[in-house]
Amino acid sequence: MMGTKTLHRLWLEDEARIVSFHPMEGWRLLDFLDHGHFMGFLQDLQQKGYRFQ
Repeated sequence: MMGTKTLHRLWLEDEARIVSFHPMEGWRLLDFLDHGHFMGFLQDLQQKGYRFQ
């Protein structure tokens, strides 16, 4: 059986509405296996007013 490989990951700070593409201690880590799902999630966050760093 083949293992799955994480393609993308991000860290969220929901209270301040910030997304980071670099490890942030205490922030929520999300892993994505599918590029399309990752991009759709980023678009949704942008529409909700999240900032990216």
